[in-house]
Amino acid sequence: AGADHPPAAASGAEASGGEGVDPPPIPEAASSFQGSLLALDGASPYAVGRGTQTWVLLKRRLYDHAKDRTKLARSLALKATIGLLVGVIWINSGRDESYKAIFPTTGALFLVVNNSVMDTLFETVLQFPLQRALLEREYMNGTYALGSYYAALQISNLLLCSLSALLLATPVYGLVGLSLEPARVAVFVATVVLMSLIGSSLGVAVGALTSDIDSARGAIVPTLVPLLIFSGYLIPFGQIPAFFKWAYYASFFQYSFGILSINELEGRNFTQDCPLELAEEAAYDLIHAAMPGVPLPPLPNVTCSGVDYLAEAGLWPIAYGGLPGYFGILAGYLVAVLILAYVVLARRLSGGVRSVG
Repeated sequence: AGADHPPAAASGAEASGGEGVDPPPIPEAASSFQGSLLALDGASPYAVGRGTQTWVLLKRRLYDHAKDRTKLARSLALKATIGLLVGVIWINSGRDESYKAIFPTTGALFLVVNNSVMDTLFETVLQFPLQRALLEREYMNGTYALGSYYAALQISNLLLCSLSALLLATPVYGLVGLSLEPARVAVFVATVVLMSLIGSSLGVAVGALTSDIDSARGAIVPTLVPLLIFSGYLIPFGQIPAFFKWAYYASFFQYSFGILSINELEGRNFTQDCPLELAEEAAYDLIHAAMPGVPLPPLPNVTCSGVDYLAEAGLWPIAYGGLPGYFGILAGYLVAVLILAYVVLARRLSGGVRSVG
């Protein structure tokens, strides 16, 4: 009765058509895990409470991850390698005093945002079919509630995403030269963790809907690629056609990229290649070419700020009440995706959703 409960099974007395008949014994081949959670009384469909179920399932998930050390090390090494690769490609761009260095710095931030979602999404999609088969068997046997399984799944995802975010952020920060202020580092890590959770929850929903990676790719690409294209980096906000502005505001990539850009560039000053300085140099060159004998005064020192770039990108003045507002929007996306994944999973287990592909 309800998606959180398995289908009710007939009692032994009802099945035999009489009274006083004991229910059939639990098969000896039942696993110790199922036996620890199997229902033993008629007052509740489960032998233990939802909290205990969640705790046991969480320990099992973490044990499964830790048991296969090669797989775990490979997954974590991939995150560190991506962070290292991004850092090497854009090495020291965050330390550069040139205004032109802003674009490569934001390029590194964009790749971090992109990877934090896409990597965890596809990793979840690849792993979930195997997990789904076990879930369907245990859930239909009445071993635990779907809510307990889902809570354990998301808690373990939170722990693993936090670890992955640290591994991704460390080489990027050290090599690109991003701000090391503790508050800015915390904002960076929190953003990457949030985006990783969104990606893993999307992976659960897609994994429940599809039967293989090709079907998953067919469902993901048409949905996420437009959100990436109109996130404000590949196409600046001012150049996005009016009929595609909705995609910009619907893109969670845009909000996370905006957080990282504001977090890094607000308060930064640049002393080289400022737009005004380049314009003055061009004017001096024109005057010197037209009147080579006329002495010209030295060019003044010109400085510019990261806020100038943020204003050009449509990120300044900060909208949505500042960074807390941005985080609130991302949290809203996360809640929506968590609910979507749970509903899709519940319908799949109740037989209301068929696999695509």
